[in-house]
Amino acid sequence: MFTQRRESGAGSLKVLIIGPTGETRGAMRGVLGEVLEPEIVVEEIASDQPLARGSADADVVMMLLDSGNPPNFEPLQRLAQAEAGPKVLAVLQDGSPEIIRGALRAGAHEVLFLPLNRLDLSRALLKIDETRRGVLRQGMGLIFSLVSASGGVGVTTLTANLALALQVRTGKRVGVVDLDLQAGDLSTALNLEPVKTIMDLADVKQKLDSIRLESVLTKGPAGVYLLAAPKRVEESELVSSGLVVPVLDVMRQLFDVVLIDCGRYMSENTAAAWERSDQLLYVIDQSLGALRRTWRVLELLKRLGLNHIAPRFVVNRYSGRELISEAQIAQTLARPIFAKIPRDDRSLKAVLIQGRDLFKAAPKSALAKSVELLACKLVGDRPEKQSLRRGGFLKMLFSPQRAGATG
Repeated sequence: MFTQRRESGAGSLKVLIIGPTGETRGAMRGVLGEVLEPEIVVEEIASDQPLARGSADADVVMMLLDSGNPPNFEPLQRLAQAEAGPKVLAVLQDGSPEIIRGALRAGAHEVLFLPLNRLDLSRALLKIDETRRGVLRQGMGLIFSLVSASGGVGVTTLTANLALALQVRTGKRVGVVDLDLQAGDLSTALNLEPVKTIMDLADVKQKLDSIRLESVLTKGPAGVYLLAAPKRVEESELVSSGLVVPVLDVMRQLFDVVLIDCGRYMSENTAAAWERSDQLLYVIDQSLGALRRTWRVLELLKRLGLNHIAPRFVVNRYSGRELISEAQIAQTLARPIFAKIPRDDRSLKAVLIQGRDLFKAAPKSALAKSVELLACKLVGDRPEKQSLRRGGFLKMLFSPQRAGATG
């Protein structure tokens, strides 16, 4: 059962309004209330109150400069120059070049004008929020959730192949979490037979740390680490969001990239995964049913208050011979297609017959190349020109940097 996302939380952007009158501050607060992204918490103080009050833990200060000619830039400059201080958005009544230049020279991160424009304000806050999240996540891994409300579109297979591409082609340290708890097919897709699963972490009396988490991970031949789903279907009910949240937090510490197979069933666990994800990859195929179900998921995200999550659409098993084209999909969803993975039954058959992963069974196939491109696109890298011969591959796996992946 889902619960509504809280209006404020640790991930919220804290905005402090500084203005001379309650009426002015109220108008600014009203425009902030119309901002959908990022999630914000708003406070306000009068211009004549000490800046330390309320501004110590603010991420952003929106300061309305006085109407003097020229305005008094000293409070803005003092706040902007404070060590580890907030970003300052100067709000001006006069848009003359001299005043804009003065505000920027005083240290304003950006300049806005009255009456405030919601889109301009949202754009400025998003830029600050992205920078802030990057700093908070410095040294931490990225989390990508793969999900679809339609069964049979290949979420699990794509998760497995994407994990291998990230590990082998980009050299990232990769961990995979199987949150499709009842199906638990990710271990099969990775050709693994886990001895331990996420159920071995279910005892909340024991502290969850990296050592305990590592002890239940299963390492694949290519170096991908899997946190497997429970072995019994009935055990899936014992996995709660209270376990999923700390698991993902520790996984982010251990790996460069964490992939989550969320399957097709929406629950508290998948909502918790989405909320902690840097990106949500929504997998669809070229069917009307998949497109209709996609709108239901978008509405669900809105109802849950997860407005900061903008799903990126991946068309899996794409074929130019299907009636529904890429352009028609993008038009129907009113959103661009992030990536296309071609239909390649021959390569998948080779994987099954040989019992090897895609990048060994069909490394030069269109399927392998498209997954590799998606992997590089996600992490902003170019594929590393690693030799897949025995020496080069083993050297990559046991390099000093990789030896510290789970230590």
